[in-house]
Amino acid sequence: MKIYVDYIFVENFIMSFLILYQLSIFTKTKVKLIKTFFASFIGAIYVVLVTVFSDTIFSNIIFKLIAINIIIYLAFLPKEIVKYFKICLYFYVIATCYIGSVIVITVFLDIKISGFFVKIIVFISGYIITYLSNKNMWKLWKSNIKNNDLIYEIKVYDKRNDSEITFKAFVDSGNSLKDSVSNTDIFLVQRSIFEQNIIKEKKEVHIPMNTVNGSCVLKGYIYNNIYMFKNGKQVTKLKKAIIIFTDISLSKNNEYSSLISYDTYVEKLQGVEL
Repeated sequence: MKIYVDYIFVENFIMSFLILYQLSIFTKTKVKLIKTFFASFIGAIYVVLVTVFSDTIFSNIIFKLIAINIIIYLAFLPKEIVKYFKICLYFYVIATCYIGSVIVITVFLDIKISGFFVKIIVFISGYIITYLSNKNMWKLWKSNIKNNDLIYEIKVYDKRNDSEITFKAFVDSGNSLKDSVSNTDIFLVQRSIFEQNIIKEKKEVHIPMNTVNGSCVLKGYIYNNIYMFKNGKQVTKLKKAIIIFTDISLSKNNEYSSLISYDTYVEKLQGVEL
């Protein structure tokens, strides 16, 4: 019986950890791994108690909901009640998708998950499928975004020159430009924004690009410490990004001087805010 309980604990610990970790990704919430581990540990302990002491208060649906909400709180420690309910909502969405992915894998591949290690492989595979499907689902927001929400303030800090460059960037919904090798975000920026001596000091990279007229290679520069703001509040920080310079004016009324790809908007800026 001890081995059986141990297996139940490990299996549910892994499932809880994967769901909570993915939840932190899609809600754009910074969560320390130690908190995720602790919350997953509590969740696994709870499942063990439900298994050992079946048909008790632990099996009550209300008690289960309370336990889940406690686990979410321990992992995220939200200070605002509205944010807490948002996180809870997306927990149920992601958990449902994750469990559904596990079921699909076992049914489609006709896998019997009676073995411990087989279960772990299926759990991890379900996580990957859930992540990819949710990532694509967030991109469906494309038809619901408003133009006045698509301009961000960008600050690039150059340590070598102890200087900071600030400019406004617009989210181009038709732009999916990204470095396919390193998956690094790319900004298209008017050359006049940057000084030539700063450009030369950065590492030069070449980005292959396919267009309706054929293939071409764009020259870009890697910059570190990219800060992105919305309404004066920092939204995110990119450790590095590739900037491609252009001599073309990107805005008729000089509202912005840079373009951001839609993938960057979804993955780094928008998150899953209601």
